[in-house]
This record gives sequence, C-alpha cells and structure tokens, in this order.
Amino acid sequence: MTGRYTGWIAGGLLAVFAALVGLSMEAHGPAFPEPANMADGYGRWRLTGLPLRLLALRPAIGGDEFLYRNLADPDRMLFLARLPSLVLGLSLGGLVFHWAARIGGGAAGILALTAYVFCPAILDHAGLATNDLPGTAAVTAGFYALHRLIARTTTTGSDLTFNLWGWAMPATLLFFIAALPHMRIGARTLLPLVPVLCVLGGQMVAGAASGKGAPTLPPDGRVRMLVAGLLAAWMMAGTLRAGLHFHAEDMGQDLKSLGDWYEADQARHGPAELILSYYGAGDPRYYGMLKTQALAP
Repeated sequence: MTGRYTGWIAGGLLAVFAALVGLSMEAHGPAFPEPANMADGYGRWRLTGLPLRLLALRPAIGGDEFLYRNLADPDRMLFLARLPSLVLGLSLGGLVFHWAARIGGGAAGILALTAYVFCPAILDHAGLATNDLPGTAAVTAGFYALHRLIARTTTTGSDLTFNLWGWAMPATLLFFIAALPHMRIGARTLLPLVPVLCVLGGQMVAGAASGKGAPTLPPDGRVRMLVAGLLAAWMMAGTLRAGLHFHAEDMGQDLKSLGDWYEADQARHGPAELILSYYGAGDPRYYGMLKTQALAP
C-alpha cells in the first residue's frame, strides 16, 4: 500500500469518524456529567468551556441550571462544549494511525485506524463534554512517547511490540467485560487502553497477512489473532447496527431521542401522560415531555 493511497484512506476514515460523532453530538441530550463539566470549564477557562466563551453566559450558576437556566439555547451550548472532544478524537485517531504505521507500515496504520474509528466507546466519548477522552489522549501520548524512548534504546523492536501484545489481549477482554450491561466499573474506566489496543491489533494483523515486519508468533499466536479479529468484527458490526446510538455506557444521553418519539406519538394518538424513570442531567420539559410522572430510576 503506497503512502499516497494510505494517506487518502486515513483521511477518509477520519472524515467518517467526524461525521458519525458530529451527528451523534446533534442527536443526543446531555450525559450525566456534562452540565457540571460545562459550568466548571466555563468558569475556570478549561477545555470544555472554551467554545462556550463565544456565548454570553452567566457563570455564577452551576450544574443542570447552567445548561437549562442560562442565556443561550441549551442544545447550542451542549454542541459547542462537545467540540473539543471531537477535535481531540480526530487528533487521537491521527496518532493511532501514525503509531501503527511507524511500527508495521501503511496497512497496519489503516487497520488500527479502522478499529479506532468504529469503536463504540471512542465514538461515544468523542461526542461528550467530559474528561474521559482528554484523559485517554494524554495516556496514549504518554504510551507513544514511552514506546519511542524504549525503541531508541533497544535493538529488538519486534520483541518489544510482542511483549506489549502479551498484556494487550487480557486488557482487551477486561475492557469488553467492563462494557457488559451488569458490570459496574464502566467502559470509560478502561477507555485509555483502546487506542493502544488498536495500534497493536493493526500491527499484528497486517504483519501476519504480509509475512513482513511482524514479530514471530508463539504457538498460541494464531489464537490471539483470531480472538482479536473476532472482537474487532463484533465491534464494527455493533457500531453499524446501533446507528447513532452507540453508547458504551448509558449516562442519560437518549432523553432527547425519547422526546422526539414522545412528540411523534402524541401527534398520532393525542396527548398522553408519560411515566418516566430517568437518571441523568437532562430536563424532560425542555424536550417536550410536559406531562411526565417521575419514577425513581
């Protein structure tokens, strides 16, 4: 795969990522931590609050009131506050591509970036005004810097890559166990592992397919590659099946979608009371759910 075509493909994948995350940002209501992060970021000039400086807002109020009792439209505030996460997500995707391509060539970079672009956890958090993706970007940059430092002091770069892969597979399984519905630790806790796993997976699969530049696989290497391939296929299929609702964990983002459904249902069947069990930061009244009976979540 030539460098010119590799660059175009990588750019196309990042464009797909930007489109998916951008549409998700527009479609979803606030996740539970977002209003507090927005108020804090606006008051202290932190990342999520910087785009909000384009608006004339009241910084003295915090939490949910900052979003719903301020001087600007809540949806516009939410979209602007989420933009830094999108920019970081694109930058992190570029780093994943560069890192994998540096280790295993252009094909490895494309495979790693594909896994990153279609990862539900990354897509979810790249469209939220939370601290999860900035933390993930910082950890990944640290891993990259450490890898470069070690590579300069050792002559066994392939062994280094394989040794990293040795702990990457258990980490992958731990991540997907954390994402299961009844687990309480949450996928975002392990989010910093995802970009590194994408890099290693892309390098291993591309190296094995080409027979060049890949570390020598031990007897169980094919099993590890098979598991990695199945996990990647399951991850991409789940993302495509979910459309814009690719939540790695539910933090109340779908209240806006529920409001759209409720409005359409009332248009078809007339006004009706909605019994709502909801744990999140959104205001049902803002999304048209005026006749709501609240239940404990």
